[in-house]
Amino acid sequence: MSAAPGRPGPILRVTLSCLEELLRFISEMMIEIGSKKQKDATIVSIKGRMDALSSPDFERHLEALMETGVKNFILNLEELNYISSAGLRSILIIAKKLKEKEGRISLACLTKAVKEIFVVSGFSSLFPIYDSLDLALSES
Repeated sequence: MSAAPGRPGPILRVTLSCLEELLRFISEMMIEIGSKKQKDATIVSIKGRMDALSSPDFERHLEALMETGVKNFILNLEELNYISSAGLRSILIIAKKLKEKEGRISLACLTKAVKEIFVVSGFSSLFPIYDSLDLALSES
């Protein structure tokens, strides 16, 4: 059975569908990091997953900002849907480097799932956690 001219056949439709699904899966596995200066802090917004594959990107991003003199970070985690032990480790590495420069990291807008990981791991006692960016900024 062949397709009408200009229309994909059934095999091509299945292949395109699988490709779209694969691209959707890959985009969910990636991390997006953005930063902006606001008041006396730099807000770093993290979207996606922070795991062994994406944590080095996070570290490089914050280290580059630190090289420009930034030492007060608020991590906006409202769009972070997963963090692994590798992600926690990366935050700890950056926090230690900031401590040497008399800087700090605060966390804001954690989702329920991410906040639970911080609580269970004991990391919630290491960093100030705020329900909103406004509150984090007022404390920075």
